[in-house]
Amino acid sequence: AVYIEGDFRGTGAGYYGMRLRQAYVQLWHIKAGRTWSTFCDVAAMPPTIDFQGPSGTVIAMNTMLQYIQPLGSHWEMAIAAERPSATYTTHRYYNAAISQRVPDIPSYTQFKWNNGKSHIRLSNLLRMLSYRNLVADENKFTVCWASQLSGVIQASKHFTFYFQGAYGQGYAEYLNDLGGYGFDLIPGERSGTMEAPYALGLVGGIQYTIKPGLFLSASYSQCRLYDTPSLSSTAYHYGQYVVANCFYTLFNNCQLGIEYIFGSRHNYDNTSGSANRINAMIQYNF
Repeated sequence: AVYIEGDFRGTGAGYYGMRLRQAYVQLWHIKAGRTWSTFCDVAAMPPTIDFQGPSGTVIAMNTMLQYIQPLGSHWEMAIAAERPSATYTTHRYYNAAISQRVPDIPSYTQFKWNNGKSHIRLSNLLRMLSYRNLVADENKFTVCWASQLSGVIQASKHFTFYFQGAYGQGYAEYLNDLGGYGFDLIPGERSGTMEAPYALGLVGGIQYTIKPGLFLSASYSQCRLYDTPSLSSTAYHYGQYVVANCFYTLFNNCQLGIEYIFGSRHNYDNTSGSANRINAMIQYNF
């Protein structure tokens, strides 16, 4: 099987070109190319109109070589070698970011039931992030890790529950609120060293299906960053995200939606900000 996906959400002022999101080849149990990281559980993400999504969601796309092994009708395991993406906060005289030498190694074990409509997954991630210690004039590695428990439970024909809980260090690039902001590695206590701060991501949601094609959903999410004494007092500490929405399939291939979002950010110096937003959607698939 071959899959290619793109959109027109490229970054930068005046950018209207197409952006490649996914492109992979799957043969038997092996997948090669760019797609959702093996550490992500996409099915356990609550539905939102907001493209960004809940703050504490584990969400990342990587180029990978992945192996998936079904174990009977209920169990499944997977492991992959993925091209790492990392951002650091560095000190110009003490340390510097360099190209990564070692791939990320994510894996999961999943139990599913109810014809695949419900599952619980335990995921793990191992990273060895490299950087340049300018004081010692050497390249160094920091071992990082993370674990996640996630799943979808269809309790009845009306109620479905979603949940994700992730914790670890040096995996900020995989967390929705933290990715791209220099939180994978930060300056350490000793000159020239870098350390991986701990982070927590939590998501919980419920969906109520009124009838086929019409459902309501609500979810809460939190993302939290720990142990950052080397960063500014205005650095990110934690964020919260609350969303409630309604989706209706007007006719085949056409879906309508409306939602309310509340979001807040809190810094280490106790300053904070919040915002409210209403989104609406008309989507036609073809």
